[in-house]
Amino acid sequence: MIWQFTGTYWPMYMCQLLFNVVVPQLFWSSRVRNSIAAVFVISVILNIGMWIERILIVWNTLGHGHMPSAWRIFLPTFWDWSLLIGSLGFFLFLYLIFSRMLPVISMSEVLKLLHEEQQG
Repeated sequence: MIWQFTGTYWPMYMCQLLFNVVVPQLFWSSRVRNSIAAVFVISVILNIGMWIERILIVWNTLGHGHMPSAWRIFLPTFWDWSLLIGSLGFFLFLYLIFSRMLPVISMSEVLKLLHEEQQG
């Protein structure tokens, strides 16, 4: 745990704590809870914090072997970034195909139209 606070990635760990622990405390205010914009911004910040947490899990695991002499700083290579961007692009591609083949339809609108047809 000391490595988290004092190691190479301590700025990312502090951002993670800020985004995942401190920012959600804003929800104690009813003004923030009732503002759609504030809830949206806080949700985006929370997602960024969760991604930072996942990055830290992977990078700390890859940077620290079982022997202290094998410890190093993990720096992502071109192939690491390519794999990340490729997987995000593949997900977006599949999502767009899915939305093209099976369009997203709001059930409330369908029920409203069905109700209007039955009335008229």
